[in-house]
Amino acid sequence: MLTQLEHRLAQFVNREDEMRRFSEMLDMEGKPVMVVWGDSGCGKSSLLARMIHECAQRKLRKSEVVWTPTRNHDYLAVMRKIRDDVGAEHFNRFTDLINFFTDKNYEITIKIETNGGIEVARDATITDSQVGDIGGVIIKDSNFTIPRDDQAVPEDERMARLTDQFLQDLSGALKAGPIVVFFDAIEKMTGETEAWIWNELLGAIANGKLQNIRFVLCGQKAPDFGEWHWMVEAAELGPLGPQHISEYLKNRGVDEANRQALADLLWVTTKGN
Repeated sequence: MLTQLEHRLAQFVNREDEMRRFSEMLDMEGKPVMVVWGDSGCGKSSLLARMIHECAQRKLRKSEVVWTPTRNHDYLAVMRKIRDDVGAEHFNRFTDLINFFTDKNYEITIKIETNGGIEVARDATITDSQVGDIGGVIIKDSNFTIPRDDQAVPEDERMARLTDQFLQDLSGALKAGPIVVFFDAIEKMTGETEAWIWNELLGAIANGKLQNIRFVLCGQKAPDFGEWHWMVEAAELGPLGPQHISEYLKNRGVDEANRQALADLLWVTTKGN
């Protein structure tokens, strides 16, 4: 039985130009940020699924952050999601700083340096047991979201310090290979989160703090690119044409005898959306 993703990929039509530009971006030949927007029903979700599938085919690391009515991610939630998708082992200093700002029971972390490195479970044989985390150094996130009330640290300073540490750790993670970050339903972001993404996260590409990373932002309306227009690949999705509706129905398994009549009906009633 086909999965929902496999169904969506099998029904994919049109958008060859957008996929070509996305592939160029993955090849590090295009602009580092791609913004896709269009009305509901024009195929954004299918295009995004095709892009994510392309990353899987290339074995590229990726992160997906989706805004919904019940998950309105702020700047910290965005960083945590990227960290978890990329691999928490790259972000120990960032996680430690989160715990410092949010956990009243925070304990000072002592840095340990060894000449020969840290070896864990070398030559170990484990049978009939469940093994938890194994690692030289693992720092876990307490997952608190409310700042400690015993610290007189303004929120803007907290944001700046967390962002700087996150970018440092992300830069280190990028040395192992490229990463693609997908933001979906960006029209649901708050103004504060949108400003942080453009000025801090995407701005880190512009000022050279982040390299070897690509971003795709998808939503129902075009954001204000502002001063970053030079690094944005803009892709506005229009409605599907009659020929693409017919192709879509073919991919859906509609028999040829009824396909054109149904395509004409859908074109008249939906205008391609």
